[in-house]
Amino acid sequence: MPINLAAVKAIDPDSPQYQRLFNNLQGNIVKGHSRNYAVCLFLRFGSERKKTRAWLKEFCALNLTSTTTQIHEARRYRKYRVEGSLFVNLYLTAHGYRALGFRENQMPADTKFRRGMAASQEALADPTQEEWHSNFQHPFDAMVLLAHGNRQELIGSARAIREEMHVILKDSFVEMGNVIRTTEGQVIEHFGYADGLSQPLFLKDDIDKAMRRGGIDRWNPLAPLSSILVPDPLGGKHFAYGSYLVFRKLEQNVAAFHKRLAELAKAIDNDNPDVARAGAYVVGRFQDGRPLALEKATESTDANMPVQRAVTNNFRYEDDVEGTRCPMHAHIRKLNPRAGDGFGAANSSVCQVVRRGIPYGRSTATVNTRWSNSQWTNSILPSSGVGLLFMCFQSDIGKQFEFMQSRMANEQHPTGRDPIVGQGDDQSDVAGQLWPSSEDGEKVHFDFGKHVKMCGGEYFFAPSLSFFDTLV
Repeated sequence: MPINLAAVKAIDPDSPQYQRLFNNLQGNIVKGHSRNYAVCLFLRFGSERKKTRAWLKEFCALNLTSTTTQIHEARRYRKYRVEGSLFVNLYLTAHGYRALGFRENQMPADTKFRRGMAASQEALADPTQEEWHSNFQHPFDAMVLLAHGNRQELIGSARAIREEMHVILKDSFVEMGNVIRTTEGQVIEHFGYADGLSQPLFLKDDIDKAMRRGGIDRWNPLAPLSSILVPDPLGGKHFAYGSYLVFRKLEQNVAAFHKRLAELAKAIDNDNPDVARAGAYVVGRFQDGRPLALEKATESTDANMPVQRAVTNNFRYEDDVEGTRCPMHAHIRKLNPRAGDGFGAANSSVCQVVRRGIPYGRSTATVNTRWSNSQWTNSILPSSGVGLLFMCFQSDIGKQFEFMQSRMANEQHPTGRDPIVGQGDDQSDVAGQLWPSSEDGEKVHFDFGKHVKMCGGEYFFAPSLSFFDTLV
C-alpha cells in the first residue's frame, strides 16, 4: 500500500506500512540521533570511480544506521539506559553524484541542491566563498556523520574509518561537535540559551511526549513526512526515500553578544536595566527556555530565581499581534511566526525545517554563564572558535531553508532582521528592531548587530540505503 507522505499523522513506526520505508531510510531525519558527540567527516573522492563505488557500497551496507535501528536503540535506552551504538550516516553533494558517474537527469531533482550553496550566496546574503574557512572553499563530494555518547570511542571510530577510507579519497577534513548542557541537564547553545525546544514532530512517541510537556492544543508540532522526504530517484525501490540536508558552520562571537545585551538592556531602561529580559527579547525565550510569549512584564526575570512554570512549546502569538510582549523580530518568532495551529492547518507555515545541528568548540566558558539583573556571572567568554554545526533536513531547499534565511531571517521590512542569524548589509536596521520599553506599548529603536558568522557549508542529499546497494 503506497504511503501518503502528505498525510499529517502521528506515525507508529511498527505499523507494516512504515516498516519498509524506515528500514530503508537513513536515521537522524525523522528523529534526531540524540548522541552527545558528533564528527562530520567531509570527503573528496579520488579518481578511481569504480573503486570508490565498490568501497562505498560495502562500507554503507555494513555501517549505515537506518531509521528503524535508531528508533529501536532509542527505545532500549529509555527502558534500560543502554547507550546506542556508533551512529553512521553518509550524504552526497551534487559534486559527489557527478564524481560517482551519475548524469544530471539521474540526480535528486532539487535545482538548489544541484547548483550548490555557493551559487545562492547573493540570495542568502552569505559571505563570498573566498571568505569561507579554507576547507569549504573548494567542492567536496560527501559527508559521513558519526555520532556516539562516548567522546573517546567516537574519536577512535572516526580515526579508524578515516584511515580505511584513504584508499578512495583525494583528501578529507573533519568538524567535531558536542552537546552543551547546563548543570541541570538542559541542552543549550554557546550564547547560553536552551536549544532544540521547538521541532516538527512525526512519530507517535514524540507527540505523546509533547503532550505530556505542555500539550499541543495551541501549537501542534505534528508534521507530514512530505516536509522532509522525497523519492530517491536512484534507490531502485518504490519505498526508497531520502532528504535534502543543509550544512552550515556558524561561528558565534559570544563575548560581543553578551556585551551588546547589556547595552540593549540600558537602551530599554537606563535606570533599571533588565539584561535577562533583554536577552529574552532577542531570542524569544529566557535562558532556561521559558517562552517570552507566556510571561507577564511584571514577573521576575532573574535567571537565578527558581522557575515554577514548565518549559513548553505550546504557545502562539495571537494575543501579542503588536509585539509588545515578544518582539516581532525575536529569533524564534521571526523563524516561526506560528500563524496557524501547526502543520495541519491550511494557513500554517510550510517552510519549517527539521534541525539536527550540534555546537562545536570548547563549552567551559558558557556552560555556567547566566545573567542576573545585576551582573554577568561568568566573564570568560569566547569571541571566536565556537559556534554551531547547523544541519537541517527538508524536502525542498528553496522553499524551506532558503526562504527562511532570505525572506524571514534576513528581511528587515517590516519587522526587523533576526538578531541571531539574520544576514545582510551592516547599515542600521532602521526599519525594525523595535524593543518594548514599557507595559503601555512604547518601543525603542536599537540595532542589535550581528554576532554569528557563516564560515562555509554545502547542500547534500541523504540517499536511501538501497541506493548504495546499486553502486557497482
